[in-house]
Amino acid sequence: TSLATVASALYGYDVGTRIVKKCVADDSGCKQAALDEKLFEREAAEELFDTAALADRKKSTALFKKYGKLRNLD
Repeated sequence: TSLATVASALYGYDVGTRIVKKCVADDSGCKQAALDEKLFEREAAEELFDTAALADRKKSTALFKKYGKLRNLD
């Protein structure tokens, strides 16, 4: 569920929390929950929930720059 931080960073705390709750309820992962909630297209989800990329500072920074246009905290 720590991967819900990806959704939180782009959509805010409430959306991140919703993703975590969906993961627990459905016994699924954050990527699948985000896809089910239609937060990301599959390609974006594959990149944004790639743990190896997220663990690499340069790659994660590049991903958030690439997908920053999705950011919506309203």
